[in-house]
Amino acid sequence: MNIFYGIIGFLLINNSLHGFQETIKVVANELKTLNLSEVATSSESIVLEIPSEMEDRLYFGLVVTEDYIFMLTINKDEGPGNSRLFQFQRSGKFVQEIGKTTDGWNSLFFDKKNKIIGINNGEKIFQYNFQGDFVREIKAIEKKQIVHNERHYGVEVNTLALGKLVEYSLIQSDKTGISRKTLKKFKDNINLGIGQYMSFSRQGKDLLLWDYIDYNFLLIEDDHIEVKYQLEVDKRLTVRPTTKIVGDWLIFPARNQRARQSIIKFTSLKSGESFSTLDTHDAGIIDDLSNNGFVKVDLSVLGDVENKVYFLKDVLDIERIKSDYPSRFKVLLIATLK
Repeated sequence: MNIFYGIIGFLLINNSLHGFQETIKVVANELKTLNLSEVATSSESIVLEIPSEMEDRLYFGLVVTEDYIFMLTINKDEGPGNSRLFQFQRSGKFVQEIGKTTDGWNSLFFDKKNKIIGINNGEKIFQYNFQGDFVREIKAIEKKQIVHNERHYGVEVNTLALGKLVEYSLIQSDKTGISRKTLKKFKDNINLGIGQYMSFSRQGKDLLLWDYIDYNFLLIEDDHIEVKYQLEVDKRLTVRPTTKIVGDWLIFPARNQRARQSIIKFTSLKSGESFSTLDTHDAGIIDDLSNNGFVKVDLSVLGDVENKVYFLKDVLDIERIKSDYPSRFKVLLIATLK
């Protein structure tokens, strides 16, 4: 087991840490196969009933509630077009397709308190209730938008020209999307290109923003913003923008430039333990909790439930169940982190 080197504060994770900042040193330590039991207490496997006409789609957006599972998909043969939203019962049984087909790399919108699901195309958010009925459309901040304490937050990309400095703004709006204000501006002086390198995480009652430019997690409390975690990253590691805080864990995807390998690190913010493993289809994490074998880490489907991480697999990948279901069915593995 690799030891995580850094400074970990002995404060409760769910408390607001005004004026306090934890420094986390991320090193390029030894890779090994990771047993899921090393980072999780339990796991649940749900077989999703995929209709035959939908089997050739890529599933990249996920929300799991007490009663339902919602997944945003695209047609893998057409690239970022033809996004469609599917609803399943919590048992995995297919319920319906929600909303209209939309084009582009859309994202899934979720308002837990008001039980609203929707598709965000970067300009508008088309909102539906859990019965699939259209509720409203609102102006979007950007394609990644989150609801926190009845307010909406998103990161607006201000510069879209390739080869120029990328500029971002953290925007707060009301639920209509009309009343908007800028909370913080960012300028990337290193990475030239087009892309949104900011992402949100939930940690208990806290909303965090991963600042890919300065390698920190910002705590957002209404209009107040401060650094909660500052990462000191080994120069051998190229950081990926999908870094997340999930419960009491830092989940850190990166590329080891020296070894030329894509890796993923799980670091406990409580104990300081750190695990590094390959992020590939055929190696990485073994699900020894429910005997599912290797799983592929896909950080685009972390979901919206505290302290849980999700993996999506084809039924054919799991020896013990693959003969019981059609090949197009998928298995959603939900692991509860320690």
